[in-house]
Amino acid sequence: MGKERDREGLLFVLKRAVRFGKVVRGDVIRAFDGDFRATKASALMSEAATRWPETLERRSHEIVLCPNPQIPREASEEDLMKSLDYGHTEFRHLGLRVPDELGVLVVKWTRALPRQPGAFSVIVTGLIRYQPIELLYVGLRNNEHARWRRVLPVTLEKMGDQWRLIAQDLDDAAAAYPVKTFVLPRIFDARAADPALPDRIIRQDYSDKRTRVPVRLNPSLTPDQQAAVRHELMIQNHQISIAERSKFEMLRRFSDLPARADAVWPPIYPVDQEEP
Repeated sequence: MGKERDREGLLFVLKRAVRFGKVVRGDVIRAFDGDFRATKASALMSEAATRWPETLERRSHEIVLCPNPQIPREASEEDLMKSLDYGHTEFRHLGLRVPDELGVLVVKWTRALPRQPGAFSVIVTGLIRYQPIELLYVGLRNNEHARWRRVLPVTLEKMGDQWRLIAQDLDDAAAAYPVKTFVLPRIFDARAADPALPDRIIRQDYSDKRTRVPVRLNPSLTPDQQAAVRHELMIQNHQISIAERSKFEMLRRFSDLPARADAVWPPIYPVDQEEP
């Protein structure tokens, strides 16, 4: 515990009061599984009210919001949405009980892990130690089959609902070992590789440059629909600012951009229930 734990306790009191309206001592005790005894929980509540006097107010045995409170960024709606987006739904982190007080559903229609159990651990080890690994991988290009690829892991990346490995392709010396994307569930297997790196390799970091994509809205959209789409896609001055690696997938989802000529797309077709 110590100072960091106390800080977590203070933030919990703040978030709970802002989002639920009040905090009682039992909330603090339960949120931290009894790590804070009753006396300590009360002390944290009092300290929180002192630290954020324009937000919190102590009334007898509870903390409540002040009239017309100022909401610190630590308890803002942006912070709440970020926590939900990253799956941080624990009571101590959110200040709300999920699902009893706040209903949250996460809908997934794809797997995130590689096909072979243990393959993800190999990938994680390669990332931690910054060492080459080998992937048995298949993409969706025409006539592609799974083959072993020697790569140098750079970072994991989540794009939308898809988890990917960003890695340098050590088999592509002609292109100076470029950074490529490997969709995790399309990895059949992974194994350790010779740790020696090519002599002239330039190690790449995980940064992805931003690019601006000029767009125009579908003229069939109503004014309200146009405003909603501009907000959703963060369109400013008829442009979308997006990471270069995500550009193609974003345009495939929201525009009529065709699939790449060498890709097998779409990979599935819906079948009528009455068909045999």
